[in-house]
Amino acid sequence: LAHGLFPYHLNLVADGAEATAVYVTDYSRVDWEIPEDTERKKMPAPTAPDTFADATGLTYVIESDVMGGMGPDLMPFSEPSEAESFADNYGGRTIGYDDIDRSLVDGIQMTGIN
Repeated sequence: LAHGLFPYHLNLVADGAEATAVYVTDYSRVDWEIPEDTERKKMPAPTAPDTFADATGLTYVIESDVMGGMGPDLMPFSEPSEAESFADNYGGRTIGYDDIDRSLVDGIQMTGIN
């Protein structure tokens, strides 16, 4: 999300566009597992329609040890308690949709892949 959707979305908003909807993977709807025997922990990237939710109502984990498909990322959950549990288990902290801005996204992109 920090390397694709949100930079694109934020650019459009900066140019005056208004999104009618923004959908992202909702990890509260996904039966995900992170293999412990890999050096780089990575979230799966499901694409089934029922795995998506309105981005504006989700809680996001940032600064986690778990990577998205392109590196450090935002991990969205519809259940705030699941986001908190994820952060407790894999590091990071939780934020809301309204906390996602250009500065945050640029910072995530700059952290690189450890």
